[in-house]
Amino acid sequence: MTLHEAADPSAYLEIMTYFFNYTEQSSGFGITNTTDPYGYGMYHVHIAVSFNVPFDMQKITITEVNAVTAPGFYKIEVNTTGFASIGQFSMTITIDWTGTDPYYDTLENTVSVWVLARNTLLLINPPSPESYGENATFSFSWEDTGSSTNIRDSPELNISMDILFNYVHNAGTYTITFNTSQFGSVGIFVMRLNITWAGEPFYSNRTNRLISINVLPRQTVLDYPTPDPTFYSDNVTITVTWTDVTSGVPIPVTGATVSVYENLVLIPSNEYSMNETAPGVYEIEFSTSRFSQPGTIAIEVRIHVSASYIADKIVSRNLDVRERRTILSYEAIGKVAYGDPLVFILYYEDLYTSTPIGNITEHVKLEILTTGTWIFASTWNAVDEWYDIVITSYPPQSIGTPFPIIFNMSYSNDAPFYASDDFTGSFVLRERLSLLSLFDPPYPTPYLEYANFTVQFLDVDADSGINTDDDILVYFGLIQLNLGTDYTVNPSPGGYYYISVNSTVFGGIGVYPITVHASWPSVAPYHSSASAYVYIRVTTRNTILDLVVTPSQTRYLNNMTLTFRYLDLSTYEAITSINSSQITIFNNGNPLLTGKFTLTPVGDAFRISINSTILGLTLGTYNVTVLVAWTGAAPYYVNTSVESFVTITNRLITFSASPIEEAPYGNLLNISFRLTDSGRGWLIDLSHITLSFDAQNPSIT
Repeated sequence: MTLHEAADPSAYLEIMTYFFNYTEQSSGFGITNTTDPYGYGMYHVHIAVSFNVPFDMQKITITEVNAVTAPGFYKIEVNTTGFASIGQFSMTITIDWTGTDPYYDTLENTVSVWVLARNTLLLINPPSPESYGENATFSFSWEDTGSSTNIRDSPELNISMDILFNYVHNAGTYTITFNTSQFGSVGIFVMRLNITWAGEPFYSNRTNRLISINVLPRQTVLDYPTPDPTFYSDNVTITVTWTDVTSGVPIPVTGATVSVYENLVLIPSNEYSMNETAPGVYEIEFSTSRFSQPGTIAIEVRIHVSASYIADKIVSRNLDVRERRTILSYEAIGKVAYGDPLVFILYYEDLYTSTPIGNITEHVKLEILTTGTWIFASTWNAVDEWYDIVITSYPPQSIGTPFPIIFNMSYSNDAPFYASDDFTGSFVLRERLSLLSLFDPPYPTPYLEYANFTVQFLDVDADSGINTDDDILVYFGLIQLNLGTDYTVNPSPGGYYYISVNSTVFGGIGVYPITVHASWPSVAPYHSSASAYVYIRVTTRNTILDLVVTPSQTRYLNNMTLTFRYLDLSTYEAITSINSSQITIFNNGNPLLTGKFTLTPVGDAFRISINSTILGLTLGTYNVTVLVAWTGAAPYYVNTSVESFVTITNRLITFSASPIEEAPYGNLLNISFRLTDSGRGWLIDLSHITLSFDAQNPSIT
């Protein structure tokens, strides 16, 4: 057995391959296991492998490379994952020939197997500079160079540093987070990173990697708004706010020492007050009287804390110290009715303190600077602390056009030396406010009649009526009604107007809104137009049925008749435009079918005829009611009814007998007679007649 090729030291997870020849010593022929070139038979070669350490033998593969072209040339493949560790191991190869001629000897050979840790590469993305007290981060990836893949997080992985930290892993990238406060100050600091792996697949450790971080001072902002312009002798307050903005969330910087400079000269601390009114908010107050005169003064604020990681701040602003000023203002007035006085309220005040400047000592003077002739009176109202201005005469103005008016108030040249001030106000003349109201509403009006109501056209500003000639318009929806044909207007003193509207303009019955509009021509005194909504209820026309001829007693089988007139109750005129389809006859409350009665016009009346048998088959008194139902069209008459009673009585019989002939005693006596209906002459069938005869008092029933 000759070892032809041995595997180099290999990393864990890799396959180690060994080649050797198994040949006859004398002839040099290769001893094959899968063919029989020499007549020895096949499958007599047995190869076994053993190690000096435990090994998973399922991870060994032994094959003959090619029994035809290279007999006796064998290959052993060792999967390094069969080992439980890495290092140098011994592998013993044993070859046996079993059971037949030529009875080759058992051979054994031992070789060294080197299993190495897998080579790794640590790639570090260093941390950016970060402020003190904040969390800084850096990241790294740990690459298996043999497979060119990043090593993922695992319980076998151990990451350690000489600082406190946390880490997260994502797809082979490890992000380390640590707080810079553990360095105790600002500057550049060096950290050590150690990456180790315990167990399969035995990655190479990477330790003592140095990483530096630049710890910066915390970022702060000193907010020093420019002081408001301040009047001489008043106190000025300067507020500065020192905020730590490093983390993005403002954190007040407290306990600072504040120094104030005037034009680069330190102001003694006893000449101003300084208070930390809220965390990080420092309020400085001093009187402007310390300055020699008004003007622009540079005020510098310097602020410091003892913490080494917060740098000092210096900021400067200009303070504008001014002479005292005033402000003139007024209460805006609404539109003024044409012809009324203009009434203004003016305020003359100290601009800074808002103290009213009165005219008790006659120091205040008012002027109107607008061109034109203005007659006015100015009165100081000490109770309300304002000036009442009443302008009784002013230049002519147009209605609805804003007109500027410039007021100027000044103070005499005495302490406290208030400055004068101008103010431009404005006023607008408007039409005089008018109101059109419903004074006397309309009553429900039957169709065809006029709806009557009264409105009042009122000057609200003067509380007096307005009388106009013919400028009263009536609208139904968007349609203007015609004066004279659709409506009439009768004016009365005091702005009252009596209006009558023809109900036919609405086209039906119901409640209809109309708009009454009163207008005034565009001339003085410029009354405004006004409108009022009026609701008119148009109702049906009331009617009545007047019985002209009432039904008399009616013989059975005869027709009952009655005559009535259908009257408009408002005009008492007969309504003749009806027919039988509009009439319903009730017999004791039950309606008769169509065709059971007849309707015959008689002048402006109507006659109804009903056979007594329609009313009933027995004698007696019947309630007959006549109902007239209008068609629902104009002029919208009301349905109405009338009732009457009719009595049905017996029919009369006429008895006529022929002379009786004499007959001998004992013979038949013949008597002849006729029975007829006295009303119609019909012969009466004797089958319905009972006859009785009395020789003494003859009678027939």
